[in-house]
Amino acid sequence: MATRNDYLLLEQKCLRHYQLALPYLQSKKGKQEFPKEMQARFGFYYFILKLYTELSEHSDITKIITDTDFNAKFFDKPDSDEGIDAVYVDEENNHIQLFNFKYRFPFKPEAVQSKDEALKSSKFFSVLLTQKNKLKGRMKEEASRIIELLNGNETWDISFYIVSNENNTLKIDDPNLEQLKEIYGVKIIGIGLNEIVEETSPRPRQIDATLLLPKDSIMTFKEDSLSSNISYIMTLPLVELIRITCNDESVRDLYNWEDGKILEKVKMEPQVLYDNVRGFMGKTKYNRNIEQSLDSEPKKFFFYNNGITIIADDISKEDTNMNTKVKFKIKNIQVMNGGQTLRTIHNYNTNNKANLTETLSTAQVLVKFLKVTSDELKGNIAEFTNSQNSISMRDLRSLRIEQIQLEEFLGNNGILYERKRGDVGTSKATYKTSLGLDLMGQILLSLEGFPEQVSNKKREIFAGYYNRLFAANTELLSQKTIDSILAYRKIEAVYSESQYDDTAQKNMYILYLSNCFKSKEYKKLITIFEIFLSTYTKSIPADKRKATSRYLIDATFREALTNYCKEKGLP
Repeated sequence: MATRNDYLLLEQKCLRHYQLALPYLQSKKGKQEFPKEMQARFGFYYFILKLYTELSEHSDITKIITDTDFNAKFFDKPDSDEGIDAVYVDEENNHIQLFNFKYRFPFKPEAVQSKDEALKSSKFFSVLLTQKNKLKGRMKEEASRIIELLNGNETWDISFYIVSNENNTLKIDDPNLEQLKEIYGVKIIGIGLNEIVEETSPRPRQIDATLLLPKDSIMTFKEDSLSSNISYIMTLPLVELIRITCNDESVRDLYNWEDGKILEKVKMEPQVLYDNVRGFMGKTKYNRNIEQSLDSEPKKFFFYNNGITIIADDISKEDTNMNTKVKFKIKNIQVMNGGQTLRTIHNYNTNNKANLTETLSTAQVLVKFLKVTSDELKGNIAEFTNSQNSISMRDLRSLRIEQIQLEEFLGNNGILYERKRGDVGTSKATYKTSLGLDLMGQILLSLEGFPEQVSNKKREIFAGYYNRLFAANTELLSQKTIDSILAYRKIEAVYSESQYDDTAQKNMYILYLSNCFKSKEYKKLITIFEIFLSTYTKSIPADKRKATSRYLIDATFREALTNYCKEKGLP
């Protein structure tokens, strides 16, 4: 159960996000001073949207927030939000994400999310179902856009996130919500303070455990005959898995336990998943299948589950009981793969006391215990053991050693690098600016000379392009990287103050031109770019003309722009 301290730490993170978002709010309606609680509430929007969408920039997130109060205060647009506070359409994954936010204060341990908040959105979902759009303002536009997508040839998933900072998460199996899911075909995901704490737990303290297992349930592995590092593959009872990953240090060390009551009240220690790239996804089909297999055939759980990979700084063993059993002391446990399985097993244990004796005590799982001390190897294990699952390459790459080094390097130079989604820390350190992995990759790709690829080849930044942009980039930890980040932020500010509509893609083109022609006259570069863009699009026959944004992802356009600037005599 989350504590008051968890609540306060979240508040500090939300306040930090609010401060980082201010440059994209103050320019619209002047500088405003709001109470601390309201700042935290608006920062909460940014924090959650960074965690659960593919967006990482505060400027992009600002555009998807539909909350009435937010838009009234900052943009003088008090359109009714119809219970939907943010709308994000992930076109790459055909996923429509809808959010309902409630930020409560002060902290109340017994507070429970209200289903009434979710049911307020029924009108919006009814419009999607009937396609009779009588909404007004922003939500009418959002509903029309979603209806158009749903009527197309592609299939789309719709998820509705009910999010608050309350301790007790809404029961998704509530009859009213079940009806909402059945009628509209929407996946409903409840996110409360406990889920947020698990998702964003700080770098963990050392988590140790002791195990006593039959010798015939263990296999050993050495990389080569001369290696002193021994790893182990073992069949582990689920009750033992629960014990060694629980939040009670004394229970983790109690290898010779006999009374099952010690496991009735324990919960998963969230910090064992600090290095796990996959966040909790709620009651997904995968998690329900785990629960179903435990209910129906617990003895066959071993056959149905892929297993769990755990790394440790050290694994020592001692033969006991006339060499029939082995006692392991495991130092600094981190679950690298199988986090969803682990969370679901712990939830299954706490849902019903009978589950411990009737099912969990008879089920087993395959576990790999790997002794690993190299950060690079840890990152590779996380990447390769998870790469077959639906985890973004961006999140997999976030654990690579060069990303950890870049985070430290930029932090030492006054730039907050959000290596893990939404992680802005809680310190009061002042930063010049912040950015995430996505934007860093886009900046590096633009500087390479490919600004047209930063949006439509975004996935490639963390796949085929990754090594040359990050791992093999000898100038990654240099002043050039710092200067490029600050240049991009300056371009962003100049563009937003100009008469032209600005987008991230346009900003990347100006960064490209600035680097190509060694010019920092951003206002001049923007004017030249916009004049060329207008001329270029008008030169296309009307019946073949595309949306302006489509030209920006075309290498032919970039080449023509470069030649035009050369003819202009830049710099």
